[in-house]
Amino acid sequence: MLLILLEHPKIKPLVIFAAFFIFLNTLLFYGFVRDGTWLVIAIFLIPVYRQIGLLNFLLSSLSFLFGTVVSIFILEYGFPQLTYWPPFDRLKSTDENGLICYKPNQNITVQLPYGQLKPWSREDEIFDLRPRAVSVKTDSMGFRNSSDYNHEEFVLAGDSMIAGAGSSQDDILSSQLKSEFGVNVYNAAVPGADILDYVKNIQKFKSLHGKSFKTIMFITELNDFVGPTLSPSSKDSVAKTKKFYKKWIRRYKKLFQQNVFYRFQFSVYRNFTKGTVEGGENRIFIDDIGTHRVAFFRPTMRENYSFPDEIVQAVRSVKDQIAYMVFIPKKFRVYFRMIKQNPYASIKNVEWLALQSLGVKLGIPTLNFTELMEEESQKLLRDKNELMFWEDDSHWNANGARTTAGLLCKTIQELGCTTPRVH
Repeated sequence: MLLILLEHPKIKPLVIFAAFFIFLNTLLFYGFVRDGTWLVIAIFLIPVYRQIGLLNFLLSSLSFLFGTVVSIFILEYGFPQLTYWPPFDRLKSTDENGLICYKPNQNITVQLPYGQLKPWSREDEIFDLRPRAVSVKTDSMGFRNSSDYNHEEFVLAGDSMIAGAGSSQDDILSSQLKSEFGVNVYNAAVPGADILDYVKNIQKFKSLHGKSFKTIMFITELNDFVGPTLSPSSKDSVAKTKKFYKKWIRRYKKLFQQNVFYRFQFSVYRNFTKGTVEGGENRIFIDDIGTHRVAFFRPTMRENYSFPDEIVQAVRSVKDQIAYMVFIPKKFRVYFRMIKQNPYASIKNVEWLALQSLGVKLGIPTLNFTELMEEESQKLLRDKNELMFWEDDSHWNANGARTTAGLLCKTIQELGCTTPRVH
């Protein structure tokens, strides 16, 4: 009887549409299903439907949806730490303008068995791992703050280093400035962001709060010195279609991505495509710093560098809101003179020269803490046998954030630090 009803000329097209709609939309819950994969599956379903018939295809679609929902529930509430997830992999989201941020109003603790460098290592590459619990709290805007923006005078713009990847909430730079130096700042940094994102966030704050704030923009050596992002021609019909697609479809797809099931699969997919545990791509090298066995990303050695025009113009558009641009050296540069089996005889700093030149061109003060961080790292190792970076990660630990906070207080008088400055 049901089969006869489904085959009714007026009902059958609706049932076919519903079956395909259910199956294809359920695929959006799966983090490894990229747009191209989704299209291939969609085409493949047509002969499957013809082979098994309408009723079986409808039941398969409903079973697929039911099984997926049950899996989401089990993973979300039964096994929240089934696999290694950096907190941002679990909390990554976008705002209404498509800018990367954390999921807003979150308060979670994630158990990390190791830092970000372990997935890039080979089986024979052994270094110190630091399992740790990482607490993350976000505000209503999706930034890593314990409370909402309250007209703080200084906003920190940056990427994962300033956002505090790998460290708990109390140990990140903004928290150290508040707790150790009495400076109330707002943290607008987010992992995966770049200079163009920093500018967009400054523009966003300006539209919401006028010119009542100043930005300290942190430019990290590891990620922010890249080539130009080419803007597609307005005559390119493919680019137009893609822009339209992103604008209207992104929000819809986001509904399917805000769950631990999607994030788990996306994390596995990303590791598989970019380098997996015990199967890396020779991206790291390992050496001793004192008694610590430390991993480093292999550095990019440039002879020269200048920022692309699009970045120069973007920073120029918000220069009146930028109080300082601060160069953040990568882990390798800070420990360069302390690495025992250093694979490089010397290291240039063309990245800092490029940032310094940009600051002169736009009239923005620039700061470089490289030498001071080298000195502090040597002192910390000598006095406490501790490092400023995680051994298994490219990011600061609490020592690095605290040291940087002290250097900021020593250098930027406007911060108004209430505790004695670092000497």
